[in-house]
Amino acid sequence: MTPAAPADLLTPLTPRHHSVSSSPAAGPRHADLMNSPPEAPAGLGRGAYRGAITLAGLRPGEPL
Repeated sequence: MTPAAPADLLTPLTPRHHSVSSSPAAGPRHADLMNSPPEAPAGLGRGAYRGAITLAGLRPGEPL
């Protein structure tokens, strides 16, 4: 068995469209929320935008 063989037995992971991260260095009540939007029209009207948005400007208690 090759070193990569066990990985070949696993099923592929589905992409996550969100991520939550935190760090003790940032503070015990601080977390970053990231959300990747579905495909959207590019700002100049040509093509599509694919990227990530941040919810960092969200105030405590605001709905998502």
